[in-house]
Amino acid sequence: MVETKNTEIRYKTTDPKRMINKYTVGRVLKSWTEDFVDEGTGDVVTIERNEVLFERGTLITQDVLAQLKFHKDAGDITEVEVSNQRRVAFEYENTSMRPFLAIADMDGKKKKFLYYATKIATALILLKDYIELNYSTGFFLTSIREFETNIILIDTLKKVNQDDNVEEEENQNEQKKFYQIDFNVEIDGEQVTTNSAVVHTLNVDRAMMLINDYLIKNEKRRADEAKEKNRDYTVQTYSTSIESAKPIPIGVYISREFSEAYANE
Repeated sequence: MVETKNTEIRYKTTDPKRMINKYTVGRVLKSWTEDFVDEGTGDVVTIERNEVLFERGTLITQDVLAQLKFHKDAGDITEVEVSNQRRVAFEYENTSMRPFLAIADMDGKKKKFLYYATKIATALILLKDYIELNYSTGFFLTSIREFETNIILIDTLKKVNQDDNVEEEENQNEQKKFYQIDFNVEIDGEQVTTNSAVVHTLNVDRAMMLINDYLIKNEKRRADEAKEKNRDYTVQTYSTSIESAKPIPIGVYISREFSEAYANE
C-alpha cells in the first residue's frame, strides 16, 4: 500500500502498548519551571525550561519506550502524540509578503492575477476569495507561481492641469499597461544592484519616474527609522538606468490591502 496522508493514523496516548513501534509526531520535550530573582526589582520571575528528549520521527523501540515511561513517571512528560508513519521534514513559517502570478480559466478565457501572499497555499485561498467576490462566472485555476520581482507599483497619480479637458484628452490617447522594468541602481557612479519592478502606468518614462520616487521614499523611511533608534545613517543618493522594459499581459492586480488580510494565514 502506498503511504500518504490519507493512510496515516495519529493519536495522543499515555498507553505504552499504543506507542510501541510507532513514530513520534513532534519533538518530545521534558518541561519544567525555574524561579529566578530579578536583582533590579527583587521580584521572583518564573521561567519555563525545555529539553528535547526525542526528535520528531523517532521510532519508539523498547529502549525508547522505557525512557518515555521513566519521564512520564517522573512527571516530565504527559501524553505523547504518535503516528504509524515517519514524518521528519517540516515546513518553514514565512511571514514576508511575496508577489505571485496566477492564471484562472474563466469561461474559456485565461485571466492573469498579480498579488502578494506569504506562501503558495495562502495565495490559492486568497485568489479564490477574490474571484468569488468580484466575478459571477465559473472558474478553475490553471497555474500559480512566485513572480520574480521585488517591487510592484501602481500609478495613482494625476497630473494637475488648469485645463481639465486637456487631461481628459491625454487619458483617452494613452492607456495604462503593466510594464516589467529591469533597472540598474548606482551610488556615486558605481553600479550596486540590478532590480526588477512591475509598474502599472502609461509608459516607460513614467514607470521610471515612479521607480525613482519609490527609491527616494524608501531611503527616507530607512533614515527616519534609524533616527528614531538613535543610529547613525548616511542617506544615499541613487541614480537609475533601464536595463530592459516590456509590457506584460497581466489582467488584474489585487490590492496590497486585500493581500494583507491573509498575511497571518
